[in-house]
Amino acid sequence: MSTKYDQNKLDSRFNKESRQWQQLYLQAGEKKFSYNNKKYRQQYVLGMLGKGEGKVLDLGCGAGSYFEFLEVLGYEVTGLDSSEEMVKIASDFVRTLHRSQVIKGNVLEIPFEDNTFSAVIAVGLLEYLPDDREFLEVIRKVLKPGGKAVVTLRNSLCLERKLWKFYRRFGLDVNKADYFYREHSPRKLKKLIESMGFEDIQIKFCHFYPLMWPLSRLFFSFNNFLAHKMEKYFSGSFIDFLGSTFIISFRKSK
Repeated sequence: MSTKYDQNKLDSRFNKESRQWQQLYLQAGEKKFSYNNKKYRQQYVLGMLGKGEGKVLDLGCGAGSYFEFLEVLGYEVTGLDSSEEMVKIASDFVRTLHRSQVIKGNVLEIPFEDNTFSAVIAVGLLEYLPDDREFLEVIRKVLKPGGKAVVTLRNSLCLERKLWKFYRRFGLDVNKADYFYREHSPRKLKKLIESMGFEDIQIKFCHFYPLMWPLSRLFFSFNNFLAHKMEKYFSGSFIDFLGSTFIISFRKSK
């Protein structure tokens, strides 16, 4: 278990940033040269999950940005988050929906019986938790046999992320973060998921950085234009060092 994991500090961060995260998903990205990577991630997660029925669990649901779309796919939605402010926002949103609810709780101590959900999603969550296997055991516990999970993570193989670490050696923090997070290798995580008996493992990449910093700042519009193109041509590619984020889906064996 990582000694840097601090649930109270994590909750404090997302309590403070709750409205900011809500707005990130509300931004339509309709300006000519805008690039909303969160919208791409959302699109891919929903596409990999696909239409279904029964209950879906949104672990680390935040402000509930996926609830409406999960209902459209056919699911009855339960969101769970440890941030009080996130849960408040999601609770207000739930009142406008038909088959969604949200509860406050620790994702590693979830209050659900075994084999409860047809699907589980966890967007931007596992990178903040201390142990991959423990989290995957939670998913296996609550998923019904044959149920699907979709999880997003930060890609440790990404060239841009490696460049950030290089800059940091010289005191230049390009990618500022006020809380420790972990990065994952798509290959290693896939092997772990396979070793735990999950099946039908698929990987997709997103959130691209075409021009390295500081060129990305100097040529902001062109950088965003290229990022859209990379989403189109490389999100489903076997090339695993371009996207800074990856999404992995898998099924619990029947």
